[in-house]
Amino acid sequence: MTAAADITGEHAIALSFSGGGMRAAAFSYGVLETLRSVRTADGDLLDDVSFITSVSGGSLTAAYFGAFGP
Repeated sequence: MTAAADITGEHAIALSFSGGGMRAAAFSYGVLETLRSVRTADGDLLDDVSFITSVSGGSLTAAYFGAFGP
């Protein structure tokens, strides 16, 4: 049996995006862009996102991020 992969780096970030239609999608996109702008020794905080939960409008951004990455 293979050991589980370590999916977290120095930071482990969990995101939860709420619903609310296009406003929620836009807000969650802003959160991802802000995490991308915060630099760390290994890249940016967006690289440290381990998982995302979402509902409704927030799911639009979460699904895109899950499918295509940063």
